[in-house]
Amino acid sequence: MGKFNVNNHMRGAAAAPNPEIEHADSNLREAGISVQNAVCELGRTYFEANKDNTEAEYYEQVAHIKNCMDHEKLCRQYRLSLEGQVQCEKCGAIVTSNSLFCNQCGSSIQAWDFSGLGIGNSVNKNNANAPVCRACGKPLVAGAAFCEICGAKV
Repeated sequence: MGKFNVNNHMRGAAAAPNPEIEHADSNLREAGISVQNAVCELGRTYFEANKDNTEAEYYEQVAHIKNCMDHEKLCRQYRLSLEGQVQCEKCGAIVTSNSLFCNQCGSSIQAWDFSGLGIGNSVNKNNANAPVCRACGKPLVAGAAFCEICGAKV
């Protein structure tokens, strides 16, 4: 899976700083550092022990790394959601947040619960007043004649 570069979100555009995006960028950097630190800790433990590689022996470190990675993934998805995007879990493609399926691999796009980050559960506050499809209730792309989600005429 490719890395999300938090510095590329506004390339070429001169816009006012968005405190939510800056906060999300900070959380994403901190989550990445947590993953790196946890992986280094596990590597040091394994190297120092130099014993048979039994999962049970290192269960706490492995579980900690998994928790850090899950938190990093949630931070990445939240950061993307601030710009109306989401990353496909299967192939890593970036698609619009109102997509039901990935346009690269066809996998279902899951809804994310950001309540674990302590920031509420809105997916994209910038689209709160955007027009929605009368048939399915999903946000419409500006100027669309048909809904991209259900195909209904606008």
